Amino acid sequence: MTDKARNFVHAALMVFFLLVPRGALQGATPGVVMDNRTGTAFLFDAETDTITGSIPLPANLNGSGDCVMLGDRGPAFVTDFGFRLWGLDFEVSPPRLDTISNPIRISNPGEDIAVNQNAKYLVVCDGNGAAPVSVVDLATRREASSFPLGADCNSVDVCADGSVLVTSYTQDFVRRLMLDATGHLTDTGERLTVTRPMNVYCAPGAATGLVVNQGSAVRSFSVPGLTELSAHSLDTIGLTVVFSPDAHRIFVRDGASVNAFTYDAAGGQIGADPLLHIDTDSAIGYFGMEQMAIDPSGAKLYVPSYLGNLKVYSTSSGALLKEISFPENTAHNGICLPKG
Repeated sequence: MTDKARNFVHAALMVFFLLVPRGALQGATPGVVMDNRTGTAFLFDAETDTITGSIPLPANLNGSGDCVMLGDRGPAFVTDFGFRLWGLDFEVSPPRLDTISNPIRISNPGEDIAVNQNAKYLVVCDGNGAAPVSVVDLATRREASSFPLGADCNSVDVCADGSVLVTSYTQDFVRRLMLDATGHLTDTGERLTVTRPMNVYCAPGAATGLVVNQGSAVRSFSVPGLTELSAHSLDTIGLTVVFSPDAHRIFVRDGASVNAFTYDAAGGQIGADPLLHIDTDSAIGYFGMEQMAIDPSGAKLYVPSYLGNLKVYSTSSGALLKEISFPENTAHNGICLPKG
């Protein structure tokens, strides 16, 4: 997008949000969906399913990526493919980029983000070539350490036991690192071969993990050990997994649909047949980004689209509950909500 076009879109957003009541900007259950085309974080309320504001990322020439939400009210952190993280402050009206330390410089371009169990560290990966895994200390808002994989790191997640799961699309692996109390990573030597992995997840309880790949499958594995436990084929390229708050179900997004399965978080068994199937708008195959989210109650599933809409589905029936409208010329990718 040219600077002229970008300025036009931002001006249109300003007009669009003049129609939103000032009091609505806080939102009871805040959510964030990233717009890759304009480099903007859109805010929405997951109770009323309405847009409540937007925060443009400054000097953003590379688009936008993933986001994570800390606590029930934020802050949130987002990537921009520019070796930076940005913090979003929801405790002011209207919400804005936080004034503490933006931007946070990191050692990779920045695409996928995960947060550790006690919300002390963010761990960040990027899929564009060999770049180190970055660990950011949330107390200082500075990079605490970086860890070279010797390969691309295209997705990352942090388990409750401190395990850090990372994938390489070009080297076909899931590896397990360990994050210590000082924010440093070490290699356990554990490795699972997976052809062209797209995203990796640690299940609640940290006994098992899940990986989705370009080979159209979701696979579970043990943590520790990285031994494959079960697998299920998908219609197209695997992109995103979200767990229900009770961790008894998983929702798996591929390039054209969402399927829900039962899941045994302790034993790693994926249900044989889908509980429900939802046909969705086609999705771009971003590495590591969470292109789907579930609300804290577990009742609603949010599925963003590169077409610029955000669809809300019932997690029990798969029925479309609402389509949240956005300004024209938006293209969504990463989305985040508070954890259940």
